[in-house]
Parts: sequence; structure tokens; C-alpha cells
Amino acid sequence: MKNIITNRFHDSLDMEMTDWEFFGEQNRPKGYASAFNNCNNFKKRCIAFIKKIRRRINDAVFNDVPLNELLLGDLKILEEEVKNISNKNFNEIDIIADLFRIIAHLLGWDCLDGKYYRTPTFHQSREQEINLYKHRISNKPIGLAQAYYRHKIINQLLNRIHTLCWSNHSVDF
Repeated sequence: MKNIITNRFHDSLDMEMTDWEFFGEQNRPKGYASAFNNCNNFKKRCIAFIKKIRRRINDAVFNDVPLNELLLGDLKILEEEVKNISNKNFNEIDIIADLFRIIAHLLGWDCLDGKYYRTPTFHQSREQEINLYKHRISNKPIGLAQAYYRHKIINQLLNRIHTLCWSNHSVDF
């Protein structure tokens, strides 16, 4: 079970791992999760993600003009919502909705009747496959799932230690 977070902007391993997805684990500082407890840094990183997504859409969705226009329009809306993030403006629901809409468009759904009107096809050239294999072998990445579970185990152990320490001490008033 995940810990309940009470602060809107907080240390976030999930955001650090998302940053790795976009910019590479080796290209980002470790321990960057703590940078997301700052509203301005959070916005800055989200805008960087959106810019990279926009470039990728322009590169990858060139043969379906309506889908390209839908996705770029969705990204523009998402970017405006991200720019409106502040300590006082609670627009997380709108941002989550924008992200789900982008995912729906990428996976082929259409708002007319909720049916698939596109079939996404993911392709990896032989050169890309070989380069990915070489990169993974030479860099031995920790892996997102492994990092997440390590973090989870550490939190569980800290909670157990905290519980044991407080249960073994009785306080007399």
C-alpha cells in the first residue's frame, strides 16, 4: 500500500522515474525525486515532457493528419493546464483528464461512440533493437520497477522500525 501524501508538491519517485523515461536514467541526477516538492520545478519538468511529446508526435504521427491535429490540440490544452499549476490552483483533475484523453487518442478510441477507429502499430527496426540491447547490456540500468520496489521495501522497513520503537516504549504521564 502506498503512503498517503498530504502535500500537493512532494518528493516523488514516480515523477523521477517519469523523468528517466523521457530523458534517460543516465542523463538525470539520482535523488531527483526531491525536486518535485517545488511547484515551479514541477511545472518546468512537465513542460519539458510536453515539448518532447510534441516533437515525437510530429515525427511519429505524420500519416494521419486528423490524429496529429487531435493530439497536438490535446497537448496544447494540457500545456495550458500545467502552466496554471500553482500552490493555490487545484487543477489536477483537468490534467489527469487531459492525459487520459491523449492516451485514448493514441490507442485508437473515438469520442463519437467509444469504439476503436485506429489500430496503433508499434515497430522497432532491427537497428533500434540492437542499439537498445547494447545500451541495456553496457549500462546495466537499475530499472524502473526495481527502483520502485526498492523504495517500497525501504518505506516498509522504516514503518516497521518506527512501530517497533514506539511499541516498546511506554510513556508515563
